[in-house]
Amino acid sequence: MFVRSSKPVRTLDQRENRVNDKLGDIYTLTQHALFAVLGGLVRELTNESHHMVKFIAGGLIGMFTGLVAYFLLTEWAVGGRMTATLVGLAGYSGAPLLDLLSKILRRILAAKLGVDEEEKHGGTRPTDKEKP
Repeated sequence: MFVRSSKPVRTLDQRENRVNDKLGDIYTLTQHALFAVLGGLVRELTNESHHMVKFIAGGLIGMFTGLVAYFLLTEWAVGGRMTATLVGLAGYSGAPLLDLLSKILRRILAAKLGVDEEEKHGGTRPTDKEKP
């Protein structure tokens, strides 16, 4: 009469281990995010303009680029100390790193879709001197 579930019954220890694993992941992610923020803030401290908005934006951009680097490095199974180092450097690099990653992503997508980068811009790409 009773239908047995196909899902295995988890013991309390197994549930506890799963929760601890998730908390450990959150703790590690938070550590790396803070390290990336620190990198972004250090970069803003070295800039000559000392505006509070730029300072906060530098930290936020640093956190974003650091977390992108963290996810890539974890996916590629890079070691812990090397990941932390590169996450901090990615946080410090901030906006220039975002520009670089966006160019790389555009090239990859253009190659996958068979779109020529120059066709998209009407045959010629503007140089830095031509931009206003």
